Amino acid sequence: MHESGIAKDLFSAVCRIAAEKKLRSVTKVRLKVGEASGIDTDFLRHSFGDHVFPGTIASTAKLIIIPEKVRLKCRKCGRTTRTVKMNHPCRCGEDDWEISSGQEVYVASIDGIR
Repeated sequence: MHESGIAKDLFSAVCRIAAEKKLRSVTKVRLKVGEASGIDTDFLRHSFGDHVFPGTIASTAKLIIIPEKVRLKCRKCGRTTRTVKMNHPCRCGEDDWEISSGQEVYVASIDGIR
């Protein structure tokens, strides 16, 4: 369960953003979780709620997980899409895709009290 380690890393980003915004407490944390990230959002939510948030600046924060769709980019022509599978050819005839988004997990934003 690597979600616990990821939650701790994300919380470091939350603390950094809170310090930049000069927040006394964090009330809401919005995370973007890519479909291709391999993250189990239930485990991630559990890690934050039971292991990361308690006793911190975000002890009462609401965690919002926003799914991010996978976007593919054709390596030959540069076309991007969300609708094809990796082994389906592009309009240009190639089937050489790279994932251009939807693999990441990151803090989208936080809210808090100054």
